[in-house]
Amino acid sequence: MRAITSLNPNQMPDDVASALGSRYSDITYISSGATASVFSAHDSNLDKRVAIKVLRHIDERGLISFQKEAKSAAKLDHPNLVSILNFGKTHKNRAYLIMSFVDGKSLDEIIDQEGRLPLPLALNLLIQICDGLKSAHSKNIAHRDLKTSNIMVQNFETEPLAVVVDFGLAKDPDQEKSRTDTGAAIGSPLFMSPEQAQGRLGDERSDIYGLACIAFRMIAGETPFYSEDIFDLLRQHIDEQPPLLSELAPAWEIPEQLDRLLDSMLSKDPKDRPQSVIEVRETLSRVKHGLEAKPDSTAGGAKTESTKRDKVFMTLRVIHAALPVVAVGGILAAAFGLAAFVLHDPHSGAAKAASGFKRHEKSIKSAKVESSGLDDIGSIKIKPITEKPKKISNFFHSSGDSDYMERSPKQHYTPYNSTLLRDEELICFQNYTYKDKILPVSLNHTSITGTGLKYLRTPNVTILDLSATNLTDAGFAELVKLDNIEKLALQDTNITLAKIRKLKKMKNLHSLYLDNCKNISPEVVAELCRFPKLKFLSVGITDITRGGIKMLSGSRTLEAIVLNSTPCDDDCVETLLSLPKLNDLQLNDCPGITDKTVAMVASEKGVKMKALGLSGTKTTRATVPLLAKCPNLQQLSLGGIPLNDNDLEVIGKLKKLEALHLSHIKASEKAIYHTLLGLRKLTQTGILYSNMTEATEARIRAALPKCGLMTECINATSLKSEDRDPMDFIISAQSKL
Repeated sequence: MRAITSLNPNQMPDDVASALGSRYSDITYISSGATASVFSAHDSNLDKRVAIKVLRHIDERGLISFQKEAKSAAKLDHPNLVSILNFGKTHKNRAYLIMSFVDGKSLDEIIDQEGRLPLPLALNLLIQICDGLKSAHSKNIAHRDLKTSNIMVQNFETEPLAVVVDFGLAKDPDQEKSRTDTGAAIGSPLFMSPEQAQGRLGDERSDIYGLACIAFRMIAGETPFYSEDIFDLLRQHIDEQPPLLSELAPAWEIPEQLDRLLDSMLSKDPKDRPQSVIEVRETLSRVKHGLEAKPDSTAGGAKTESTKRDKVFMTLRVIHAALPVVAVGGILAAAFGLAAFVLHDPHSGAAKAASGFKRHEKSIKSAKVESSGLDDIGSIKIKPITEKPKKISNFFHSSGDSDYMERSPKQHYTPYNSTLLRDEELICFQNYTYKDKILPVSLNHTSITGTGLKYLRTPNVTILDLSATNLTDAGFAELVKLDNIEKLALQDTNITLAKIRKLKKMKNLHSLYLDNCKNISPEVVAELCRFPKLKFLSVGITDITRGGIKMLSGSRTLEAIVLNSTPCDDDCVETLLSLPKLNDLQLNDCPGITDKTVAMVASEKGVKMKALGLSGTKTTRATVPLLAKCPNLQQLSLGGIPLNDNDLEVIGKLKKLEALHLSHIKASEKAIYHTLLGLRKLTQTGILYSNMTEATEARIRAALPKCGLMTECINATSLKSEDRDPMDFIISAQSKL
């Protein structure tokens, strides 16, 4: 499926603004991460501010993940949990989520600014977090990524209210088991439970472990475990006994009951922890009441210093990081390889001596990465090199579930904070020992100029995503020197004829993604046809003309073409079918495509066709019997066609299907069930706006545990918004970098 991007993540995309309509006004940018941007806006219907999360790019798997996030979040309704109000998608298949707006600061920001928190305040916030988690856990929803940056605090100076946010990693354990089985690490390393560090499925007890780490950070100013080496940090979570809170905060009067509680919450075996957050809350309440009842108590303050003075307590700041998830034996190294921490004193050097902080200040240089053999996979360690960088949150992490056209690795490495990444940081790749592993790298939406691409000259980096970047001429010159690159994404970039001519020099390039680019002129197309090894070309949502589309027939190498949302019509397809190796044609959202196209494809290509995208076209049910002539189809998209039981019977005979996307179908629930169960190779399925009930959906998920199934998300009755407009997904089967 095409990836939708925006040149500037700080601006609301036009298609999202159009989909939101006049109901939302005064839209303001808040923040952005690797996969999404967050804005606030005024909702005129509800007469209050809301938060709008816009996914930066999306594919089939991403839509499935987004659906699960929306379903999970829609179940949550509690003052200490962020609430989902609505969600939807644009005509460009860009997904967005509308949530309640939390006007406050993250707990991480507060600790950085204020230092460690007074014990009564910390206990109050912990109890509120427990209340929110109790509500989520009662609905069988575990957060699984609890950390101080995911706790927002409103009215901190007066009546603090803790709100748990970002349930993007919150999963129904039954639905997500298969994902963990494939080795997906869920969580953040400083707060990650031992079972998650080993790649096992986390549950409510993992949240309890994470909550204990948060308690340490709030009260002691540091987490129970720490290491500059990401693997050593995970090893500590798995093997080492944690310190007592009182050992890390000797200047504070830590009640013994609190010490015992946190120690049990940090047990290595989930069975040895409190089995519910209710137990944790009850003990925290007893500790809080005990403090309040103590006469002449400093209420958990320092033994000799006032609470106000303790605000100069040294705070922990992350300033640099390097490379991503690597599986080492049973350990799944978390994706946020931390390069270093420094201790930051906001006031004076005197506070450093008074703080009791055990860690020494570290001067970190820019990171380099080396690998040492562990089970022939390798561990990543950070070592200093010469240049000292500015403070920067530069994390590389693994972004899984990408679907490549050929069976390439399903993980790629992408910066955790893309807007701050500098070209210099790419030196990490030069010093990484790959051990024959293919390393797909995503640098989309980063601020790099391209000069650092020279560090990617390694045979292990063969897949590169530079979408929505602004490479300089010097940077582009470095790009074309990367003879190792086989797949390249330049979506949403300023492509010119001169640049295309330079790309032709990349002798191993066989897949090129130019979606959302302007200037796809006939001259550009002519150059593309001269690429010596180009097999896959994606030019969806571009200004390519009908004439330009026909010119693609001049290529001697093209096997797959993505023309979504272009003026391609039946006449164009007739010309393209002369391509001798063509086996994948994506025509989604092309209004000029009719039944004639399917007839020609079935007649002229037949058994050669592996993928066909017809969602949002003018094709009808009459074309379905013709699909029997294409028995080797692996991907098929027929969104918007009202298929019946007989039609599904034909589709059910396409036994090689791996991805199937249908919508607005009229077939019976029984036919849907039996058709999907007969397609045993399915890995991605979208059945939207059908007669399927939740019970049948559950049966299908149980019968096909390895298949990502997407349905029409949330029933309108479950949404809290006045205007309930469920997502109208029309999914294409386009392969994506």
